[in-house]
Amino acid sequence: MGATATSEVEARLRQALAEHVVRLHYQPIVTLPSARPVAVEALARWTDPSLGEVPPDSFIPVAEATGMIHTLGNDVLGQACRTTAAWPNHVEVPLRVSVNVSPLQLSNDTFVWQVAAALEESGLEPNRLVLEITESAALEDMAESAARLHALRSLGVRVALDDFGVGHSPLNMLRQLPLDVLKIDRSFVSRVHENARDAVIARLLIDTAHTLGLSVCGEGVETREQARQLMALGCDTAQGWYFGRPEPPSASLDDELHPPPGELERRLDISVPAPIQIGSDELVTIADPEATILYASPGSLAVLGYTPSELINSSAGDHLHPEEAQEILATKDAEVSERASVRVHRARHRNGTYRWLNTRTQLLRDQHGRPHQVVSTSRDVTPQVDAELQLASTAATLRWAFDQSPIGQSLSDFDGVIVRCNQAFAGMLGYRAEEVAGRKVSELTYPPDLAADAVNLTHLLDEQHATQQVDKRYVHADGHLVAARVWATTLADEDGDPAYVVAHILPMETP
Repeated sequence: MGATATSEVEARLRQALAEHVVRLHYQPIVTLPSARPVAVEALARWTDPSLGEVPPDSFIPVAEATGMIHTLGNDVLGQACRTTAAWPNHVEVPLRVSVNVSPLQLSNDTFVWQVAAALEESGLEPNRLVLEITESAALEDMAESAARLHALRSLGVRVALDDFGVGHSPLNMLRQLPLDVLKIDRSFVSRVHENARDAVIARLLIDTAHTLGLSVCGEGVETREQARQLMALGCDTAQGWYFGRPEPPSASLDDELHPPPGELERRLDISVPAPIQIGSDELVTIADPEATILYASPGSLAVLGYTPSELINSSAGDHLHPEEAQEILATKDAEVSERASVRVHRARHRNGTYRWLNTRTQLLRDQHGRPHQVVSTSRDVTPQVDAELQLASTAATLRWAFDQSPIGQSLSDFDGVIVRCNQAFAGMLGYRAEEVAGRKVSELTYPPDLAADAVNLTHLLDEQHATQQVDKRYVHADGHLVAARVWATTLADEDGDPAYVVAHILPMETP
């Protein structure tokens, strides 16, 4: 913009501010995956009779250079608070409004007072106001910025760091400043669904923010694929043309911001894979000693069907099976914190079913030895556990059929030791089943028939004689002989090698 043009913009802007003709448009900020509006960003718009529509990146630098930014910022803040306070209050979670703050405003000693006055004049609840600052505002004087932000948060307002990633973006800033929200710049979002490096960077930013207790908003979302990718990476909220363009206050804007209950058209299906799948199938959580979840990794979607933001601040006990919750939560009382425990347990999925998780848990203590944090890493092992339970059920059924069969049955190894037999066989010889188990077949066999048994065993080990039928005699407990017809076959082990002899014994009339 040339000097003449800048001078003209300055003159026209000064008049516009005097006449209060700079207006606000509001762009929805939605939660993921529901796509339901939870906030709006207030964006200044100025249309001049002679200059026409002047974009913000043209008139805001002029306002900052001339000192008019304080008047403009105060006017924008007042409008945003009044408009938001007037919106319908019948919704379960009233909408928040985000207002951009210039570095010059933040450095002004009267800014905190101006915010308090705007809240009081409009009647807007302080927790519904979010002040967005840029990293340049914070970096100019970190200590002063932190003090000013603490004063603002003491009013009850929230603070967001806007356009994160554009400049130097030192991660240390996230630890030093009292922040609530991190907004990822559109330059990362634009290719997050098609460039793996951008997706990895976004994942790292989101994970870091969550670890510090911040929620994350992705800016500039223009496609469903970008939204799906951000959701898969653990992003809490999103804003951009895909979810709604900035609009002036109107009935249509009211309808868009306060949709009726039910699923919305742009809702994201958590079961649909992201365009770039770099997420983990492990769920990592950090909880305090009272089991309140402080951090959840993006794996929460794959494991439990919840986004990280939906798990954060909830109780871990609410997601565990009632029969196991008390025992699991007792981890904090463990005497040894350095030794991680591993258990397989059940957790409730979003769809109402219970999933089996293999969870490694470690209790961390502070310098005084008090419980400080509980770190858990969980993997979904439902298919494996279900298979084991099915196998156990099948085995139990087979054991029951074995034990209850009216035909005598026995299982012996190749040394001739009876591993198991049913009562039909044991009773045939005048014993109880437990009295027969552990004895050798030779002890129960009439001695003249032992040679035939040895020949039959040799034939069983020959693949050409996999099943043998033999008539033989056993010795009853009282000493008389019991004639029987025996069908014997081999049972293989896991490697397919013969391991046992299974025999079906049917009594015959003694000759």
